Amino acid sequence: MLEAQGLNVLYGDYQILWDVSFRAPEGEVIAILGPNGSGKSTLMNTLSGLLRSRTGAISFRGARIDGLPPHKIVGQGLAHVLERRRLFPYLTVSENLLLGAYHPSAKARRQETLADVEALFPRLRERRAQLAGTLSGGEQQMVAIGRGLMARPALLMIDEPFLGLAPKVIEQIAEVMQSFAPPQLPAINQLANEFCLCDHWFCEVPGPTMPNRMYIHAATSEGYVHNAFKRDFTSKTIYELVQEKGLTWTTYFHDLTEVLQFKNLGQAPDHFRRFEDRWSSDVASGHLPNYVFILPRFNNKKATQTTPARMANSQHAPEDVRFGEHLIADVYDALAANADLFRETALIVTYDEHGGFFEHVAPGPAPNPDGQNSPNPDDVASFNVPPFAFDRLGLRVPAVIVSPWISKGRVLDRKLQHTSLIKTATELFGLAGPLNQRDKSASSFADLFSELPAPRPPNQMPAKLTRPSLAQPVASIAAGAPVDTADEPLDSLGEEWVKGFAELTARRAGLSAIAAGAGTPFPRTQGEASELIDAHLKALGL
Repeated sequence: MLEAQGLNVLYGDYQILWDVSFRAPEGEVIAILGPNGSGKSTLMNTLSGLLRSRTGAISFRGARIDGLPPHKIVGQGLAHVLERRRLFPYLTVSENLLLGAYHPSAKARRQETLADVEALFPRLRERRAQLAGTLSGGEQQMVAIGRGLMARPALLMIDEPFLGLAPKVIEQIAEVMQSFAPPQLPAINQLANEFCLCDHWFCEVPGPTMPNRMYIHAATSEGYVHNAFKRDFTSKTIYELVQEKGLTWTTYFHDLTEVLQFKNLGQAPDHFRRFEDRWSSDVASGHLPNYVFILPRFNNKKATQTTPARMANSQHAPEDVRFGEHLIADVYDALAANADLFRETALIVTYDEHGGFFEHVAPGPAPNPDGQNSPNPDDVASFNVPPFAFDRLGLRVPAVIVSPWISKGRVLDRKLQHTSLIKTATELFGLAGPLNQRDKSASSFADLFSELPAPRPPNQMPAKLTRPSLAQPVASIAAGAPVDTADEPLDSLGEEWVKGFAELTARRAGLSAIAAGAGTPFPRTQGEASELIDAHLKALGL
């Protein structure tokens, strides 16, 4: 993206940079290290056009920018946050930020960008009308970085981002600077570029995993705003709507599956299939049910003499996201290899909940699905359950829609949500929905599949997705020492889910069916949890 060759920069007769060359590829974070006076700031000032090099060349996104004035370089997409902030002290925070969006391409979207910057640094929203010169050092640095972001740059250079800041502020700025670059998540980025990216897809509950997952299946969490992994749910589901129509459905799971909590669905093996055993063969043979839900693996599993280790691929922190990328690729590659089946398939990849980071887009209202509020009268939680009327959505989550009937690079900014899946399936299959008020009110995306006059031919779509390399070994640390990934201790969510799942499946199978395991201690590691989950699933015949 940015490349410099043979730079020699002088202040008068004093040379600072000597034949400097480097390149910063797209999607990477590059740090320039050196003691005071070594030329770090001089290099940045040269790249941004504030200084001129006597020799050499600077290219940005394939075009020469050396010789351009600084404002033209900013217009090309390269922004520079100067050392020691350099704010206008007698202008307000908002005025300083808006000055960063003077270029026409940035100015047109400055209010949207301002909202993004204030989402990254919520303190700046509180200080909008305050003079920049009266802020603390950390707050001034937030303004400086925010002003650079206001230019909507493709590349942002920050000179001494942490100079003179308190450790707590350093942590906050460092967190803001982190993200997964496209090369780190090549599979889902490739799907987003090749098919449809949804930029306003909301989860259903401003809460954790389980309630949101229940909405995907039944358009309600029955008044539960927190995880309740051992509870039986009795609401009607999308699967029953499909079955009533005379169509087929199944779920593909790896270990934990909340679909078993819907008691009325039973546990027929044809409806609960192991992904690693069935997915590839079912797709290759064309025997894929009409409606399918795929669950990831939530726990690392130890290798045995007959089976390899299995890595968690749910992309929950702190697990390695690469394995989630491989799961996405496994699903897509199998479908793309069967062209006839793929022409009749829509694949939706999304995430159950937001994860807790600040979001600047307000989710907006939504109808209570079934009149059940939190806390539900049968809630036996040991903590104070927050009251909630289920009258608004949760925050946005990533979502990609994949189909040969979708044009390349489609961006859908329609307001969608998890229950949009149910609404769309109801329209496409002619099901006897809705399930309740929530999926009734949700927007459908069924029309997306009729925008093209014909499906795209296979040679216009990826045959296989690009996968992140697994050559670099997976490292797990427990109590400061490296351990096998399956020996990672269960975190609080994992322990809660495994306990609930064990109790739920014990009820389903009957205590006598798993009596052999009654005397064993509760698992403390992911590998032990995988063994317990597997034993309980086998007791159910799965």
